[in-house]
Amino acid sequence: MNRGIVCMNDYITNYLAQFDIDHSALGDVASEGTQHYICYYQANKVIKIPKNSLVITALGRIQSEDILRDLEILNQYLPEYVVNTRVLCADNGCYVMIQEVVQNSRFLTWANLPVVRDDFLRIIESNKQIVRDYCLTLDLLGNLGFWRCFTASLLRRKKLAAINNLLVVKHDGDWTIRIVDINLTQPHLRCARGVGALRLIVDSLYFQMARLLIKDNFDADV
Repeated sequence: MNRGIVCMNDYITNYLAQFDIDHSALGDVASEGTQHYICYYQANKVIKIPKNSLVITALGRIQSEDILRDLEILNQYLPEYVVNTRVLCADNGCYVMIQEVVQNSRFLTWANLPVVRDDFLRIIESNKQIVRDYCLTLDLLGNLGFWRCFTASLLRRKKLAAINNLLVVKHDGDWTIRIVDINLTQPHLRCARGVGALRLIVDSLYFQMARLLIKDNFDADV
């Protein structure tokens, strides 16, 4: 894996030109989430860049003030679980996130749930409090996790279920969880926190589906 190869993507290159980062330390695109491109950065970090797509345009772009709010909320309610994250902001509302890579981690699955069950339930309960206090919610499953859990429920095989936004990792000799997606979304149609109607509908439907899948595959009430 050559981390010294610069991301050969005009959009990413132009977007990152707005920020004071070490461009020589930018590596390949590691993966793509629903909202972001994820590139290797420096020795043990990744940099998340908002995607440029018709879907994102239709749903409405996330602004830097939203990301800063979300990170502040998570650092208030779940500071021990949030992966080390730094947000860089431009004057026009654009942002990038720089996160430490969680070494030797794995997705949360039905198989490894027993070693982190207490932490998982603590995250679930804290997220319920965030929903009550701010009408916002974590995306606990992630895009890949959603489809893994959907398939597990469809085939009635819990061992296929996985959550890619919650990583299981060993820290100081104990197994714990790290949250890698800090974007908070709207869990209910009544929330409407400055987002368009389409995003509100999509977010709320997704949350309700995620609740059912987590209950079915991980025996937890979200």
